[in-house]
Amino acid sequence: HGRLEGAESAPVKDGSIDYVLRFTGSDHLGRSWRLSEEPLRIGRDIASTIRIVDPYVSRQHCEVLLEGGKPVIRS
Repeated sequence: HGRLEGAESAPVKDGSIDYVLRFTGSDHLGRSWRLSEEPLRIGRDIASTIRIVDPYVSRQHCEVLLEGGKPVIRS
């Protein structure tokens, strides 16, 4: 597990926190995904939620999700 330093957060009407993963580079520049307990799978694999076609990115590079209300990375 790793800490997710690039996640943005914003309060939601019910007082909870809404975390968003926003890309600042690659083909996904400017796109964002809301984090939840369901993992966002990042990698070259065609089945990835966020597919990055780059030889330096592994097929199943990492997962980003919320655990206990906090954003984490599993690699």
